[in-house]
Amino acid sequence: MKILFLALLFVASLLSLSASASTVITPAPTPATPPTEISKDYLPIVSAVKEWENKQWKNQDKYWISRIDGYLESYAPKSSIKFYVEGGADKIDVTEDNGFFLIGTIIETNRNIAMREPGQFDQNRRAWLLEFTTPEDTSKNYKLVLNMYCKQKESLCATTYGFKTQMDKILPLFVR
Repeated sequence: MKILFLALLFVASLLSLSASASTVITPAPTPATPPTEISKDYLPIVSAVKEWENKQWKNQDKYWISRIDGYLESYAPKSSIKFYVEGGADKIDVTEDNGFFLIGTIIETNRNIAMREPGQFDQNRRAWLLEFTTPEDTSKNYKLVLNMYCKQKESLCATTYGFKTQMDKILPLFVR
């Protein structure tokens, strides 16, 4: 049964990845050797990722979540999650200064929000750092939703792509 579930996740990930902008997801180092900082090695892994975008775009130009570094799909209860999220775009840099914002939300599969955290933009890394503590309840199923959007009305992001445009990624989160 577990093999069938993993096979279905693999097929779902292949079907749901966007052809125009794929996301590279790199796992965090193994817990046995805790890192002093999150890995800067970008090795892609297969993950059940879904994308969604709203319809308020000004034109065909887009931005997207381009890289997720340090995220694992499975964590122990009440453990720390720390990872970076980078954005890509057709026309401008995806940075907080240009009006972009990122928020992460852990959601139970029945749609209850377990926790929500804004990303902290790291100017040196040019990525948002997200930090969570995983839920304690292992009997529930969770997912992590990343929302990247144009937050500031008069920003370069809003004038280029449209105010409140949004790109989401939905990642599996297993608490065991």
